[in-house]
Amino acid sequence: MEESKESQKGIRLKIILTIVGTIAMSIVIHEFAHYIMAVFLGYPAQMNFAGAGIAYTYFQMSPLNYTSLFMVASMGPIANFFMFMFGRHFTNIPNNDYGHWLFYYVLYLSNLYFLGINIVPYGGSDGSIMFFAIKSLLGI
Repeated sequence: MEESKESQKGIRLKIILTIVGTIAMSIVIHEFAHYIMAVFLGYPAQMNFAGAGIAYTYFQMSPLNYTSLFMVASMGPIANFFMFMFGRHFTNIPNNDYGHWLFYYVLYLSNLYFLGINIVPYGGSDGSIMFFAIKSLLGI
């Protein structure tokens, strides 16, 4: 009986670590995509992690280039889209063991969520930066 409780605690711990680790990995990859695009375009960039799942990429752009701003802002949601598709693909594989299935399912759902909240133009989200850049490029 005691052994059963210990194994249940171990399974719960694995589930929690899988969920938290997958979400943290998604956040890091999202921010890393912003960072890579900023560096690729020649801007000095820096990734910061403020704890509790808060991460952001800081880069300076002078003079302001709206095309580059749009490209840097859009890379995070694009990374979320690809992680969403990757997770969605692997959740459909038959005979996938539970541990791997849970990882892919959390990857699928968390990136669908992150994609949704990052593409909507509100506050300082990626969507608002992309909207501002498109609006400025079109002269609206």
